[in-house]
Amino acid sequence: MKIIVLAGGYSPERDVSLSSGSLIANALMERGHEVFFLDPWLGIKAGERVHYRTREEGLGFAYEIGGEAPDLELLGAETGAEKITDWPWRSGGMSGGGHGVYRAPRQRRRERTDPGSTGGVRNSPYGQRLYGKLTGNG
Repeated sequence: MKIIVLAGGYSPERDVSLSSGSLIANALMERGHEVFFLDPWLGIKAGERVHYRTREEGLGFAYEIGGEAPDLELLGAETGAEKITDWPWRSGGMSGGGHGVYRAPRQRRRERTDPGSTGGVRNSPYGQRLYGKLTGNG
């Protein structure tokens, strides 16, 4: 079965999501599924080929959780995925303080400008047991 694992996103829990999503993707491949790992914040670039990985390729997914919460502004600056303006956040007609909407510092508005894919998640030798920071030796 072809399965897309969504992990990451734009949240203070981004690192935990990428880490657990990597483990889930590896477990699905171990059970014979074809997996595509997608970070919804970065998206898929127009024209990018979606490649589903299998265990036969010998590559799994790994993500190292840092010691600090992700810097969401830096994430956007590094990926080119957002531009920041001083306009208030709006989502579905609700202001930034609404439920289910992440309220950025100083209520800056974030706009997607250049989506990418699976940023930060890197290849890991498939079948290698991951320990500690999810990248250590077995």
